[in-house]
Amino acid sequence: MEDIDDVTRKSIDTFKEQYQVYEDFKDAQIADVLGTTNTDIATTITMLGEAGITGAKRVEQFINVVEAIKNPTKKVESAVKNAGLSMDKFSKSLKYNKDGSLDLAGTMDNLLPILSKVEKPTRDLMLKNMGLGNSIDEVDELIKNG
Repeated sequence: MEDIDDVTRKSIDTFKEQYQVYEDFKDAQIADVLGTTNTDIATTITMLGEAGITGAKRVEQFINVVEAIKNPTKKVESAVKNAGLSMDKFSKSLKYNKDGSLDLAGTMDNLLPILSKVEKPTRDLMLKNMGLGNSIDEVDELIKNG
């Protein structure tokens, strides 16, 4: 069993990593690109961290899924249709704040139940066909731990 010092050290290390991801995203103006706020980015990074998804690349992979749904290409629409889902259902999973900015955390809460109902092989193929094959592990982890 871990002692309190080990647990505390791990918590501090995780916080530092999450804070650095937030700072990197803030500097890159990710919130502006997604049409959301830095506060929402910070909330989402924390929620993803609680589900075991840490590090800038892993957080970015999840955000790419949201971005693909927010602004779907023909490739994304085709992949969703081939998985037996409707783009309309995915579009309705997008949640917005009162000021019109994208609520990433709310979107994540809406999106996970939809993705969790799709069998893993179909979901993996859909993400690959959406051009989001690098996001498979993050989506799986969110479904498992979210």
